[in-house]
This record gives sequence, C-alpha cells and structure tokens, in this order.
Amino acid sequence: MKRIALVLLVAVATVGWVSTGVSAEASEKKVILVGCVADPQDLLDDLARVKELPFDGYLLHGYDDRNLPSGDLAISRSVFGPRALKFENYQRFIKVARQVQAAVPKLTENFLKVGSLPGTLEMRHNINENYPKPGKDKVQMWGKDFSVVVNNFRVAAEVAKAAGMRGIQLDLEMYGGYYFDPRVLVGDDVDGMTPEQLKMRVRECGREVMIAMQSAYPGLTVFLFYGYMLADDAHQPHYQLAQPFLDGLFEASDEQVRIVDGYEDYTLQSVDEFSHVYRRIREEFSARSATPELYAKRVSVAFPVWPAVRAHKAGATKPEAIKNLLYSPQEFSDVLSHAFARTDRYVWLYSHGSGPWAYPNWWTGSNVPRGYVESLRDARDNADRTP
Repeated sequence: MKRIALVLLVAVATVGWVSTGVSAEASEKKVILVGCVADPQDLLDDLARVKELPFDGYLLHGYDDRNLPSGDLAISRSVFGPRALKFENYQRFIKVARQVQAAVPKLTENFLKVGSLPGTLEMRHNINENYPKPGKDKVQMWGKDFSVVVNNFRVAAEVAKAAGMRGIQLDLEMYGGYYFDPRVLVGDDVDGMTPEQLKMRVRECGREVMIAMQSAYPGLTVFLFYGYMLADDAHQPHYQLAQPFLDGLFEASDEQVRIVDGYEDYTLQSVDEFSHVYRRIREEFSARSATPELYAKRVSVAFPVWPAVRAHKAGATKPEAIKNLLYSPQEFSDVLSHAFARTDRYVWLYSHGSGPWAYPNWWTGSNVPRGYVESLRDARDNADRTP
C-alpha cells in the first residue's frame, strides 16, 4: 500500500529500552513524521518548519552521495539487491543529518528506511528502474549471494548509527521481486530444496541480517510495519517465507535490540480494537514465533492511525470528497488517545500515500484540517501525563 508514505510515529519510552546511538528518556513521548521528507537536506533548508511542527524525528531514505536526483542508489531502494553498498557513499547524508540534529536537539527519533526493493539478486540493467514484476517475475534471493544483502544491512546500520538515528525501519511489504514466495524463486542454491529446507535457509538469512545490524549498531531499534501478521491467510501464499525470516531476526537479536511490530492495519479506532490487537501481538504472534521467549522480551507493540482511511475505503478521489471523509479533529484526537492507551512505545500515523493528492500532507500543511496539529499535540501531552 505504501509507496511514498507519510507516517507519524509516536514513541512512548519503556523501561530497559537501550540504544547506543541516542538516549531514550524514560518518561518522554516522541512524535515522528515519516515519508514526505526523505532527505535531511529538506529539513536543513527549513529549520523553522522543523521547529514549528511537533515531531521528534523523521523516516529518511539514505540517498547515495553520487545519485541524489533519482534516489536509485538510496539505501531505502537497494538493500535487497545485487549491488554492494559502501559506507563511504553516504557521507553527505550523515553530515546533513547530524547538522539538523544539532540545530534541533529534539530530533532524537530519526529512522533509516530499508524497503524490499529491488527484491532480487539478479543483476539487471538499471535494476532500480526495472523492478521485477510483483508476484510474476522469477527472482533470486536466498542463495549464497545473500552475502551482499547482509553487507547492505550492515552498511545501513552503520549509516544509521553515524547519522545519530534511532535505528532501521524495515518494510517487508514486497513492491518488487516476491522473494518471500517460494513459487517464483530460482537459483542453483535453492533448486531442489524441500519446503522445510528452504524455510531453514531463510531463517538463517534472517539471523545473518540481525547479526550484521546489531554488530554495526549495538542497541538499535528495528521498526517493522508488518511483523508476524504476514503469516495470516490474507497475506499468503506470497509471504510463505516471511515467518522464518522474522524467526531468524528474533533468534539472533541480543538483549539490547528492540523489534517493533507496527501492525499495519489502519482500521483500528476503538479502545477494544486496539486492546484486541495488543493481545494478538503479545499472545497469538508469540505462539507463531520459533523462539517465543525471545519474542516476548524483544517485541514492542505499536499501532497505526490514518485519518484518511474512510476516504480510501470509499474510493474517494476528489478533494472535497476526501475532505468530507477525513476524521474530524475530535475523532482524530479520540483515535490517537485510544492508540496511546494500549501501545508499548509507538503510535504511527499514515497520512500521505500514493493515492489522491488531497490526502493530508503534514510537512507542507496541504490539506491538513484545522485543529489536527492541536489534536496531535494534545494527545501526545495527555499521554505524557498518563501514569
């Protein structure tokens, strides 16, 4: 669903949350804008706007110093691919991110985005401009060449740490090659594997990824939009191999790491709905994990809120129709408050996606209803005061 996502993450600090990059205050709540502002240079160019908005961090894409106009070599678009990333190619990004953080000290919650693109280890001409067709093209991923992906995750973690970011936002929703779907996989290393052997190989790859990230950035936070929900029937069979990959991540994680399950379902509105999902993540998903004890220790439950969800479900495309279907400021405040009541640490708000231009854009202020900023600020402040 996400292409150019604008997401709001509200962070509620929890006991024992450790990070070597930036410190987590025990009683603070954090608000993070993700998506429309992909490059820290945009923040540096308008520091007044950064200070005006009630956000404490942004989701940034990690543009390669040599490829700024298109972003085809951005970390967000390159990790699950055949080209080996190099730390030295992201020095501008690191420098500017640090400059912004120094100018606005409240920005302690920046995350570096890692997406699923391009989704194959097959080297193609202009691979990031010619993605495999989702669910149709044959792709390579889990064979011996997976070492390049491990390298890329290590570089991503190094960049996130050097830039003073909280950690990695790992979006496993597949937009390019469907590498979690065993039916489209090819390669000498996976041909002839039984389903169980393939799952064990993918689990090992998950372990390698986590070891690489936490060795480069001890104590990082890994924020997932989708966790074990990918094992639901609704996401099968394209995501058959997602669960073993997640098993590997949790299995290799050390006690400093936190893994956030963001549970990307924008329809949640009531206290009961948020409470039900909280139990589901804590209990049902724990039972799915191959390492339930580690899962219970590492996972942090998070919730999304999208004030345009009714407009999206109604198929609205005209600005006035979208405006009429948005949450009112009071509804928006209520949903935020309900999400705060059950979250462990984060509430994230999907605001501006790949749909009609009339969806609210928090960074520019376009189509943001009057009262939304106040509703957000009030909900966060009230959550700060809640024992």
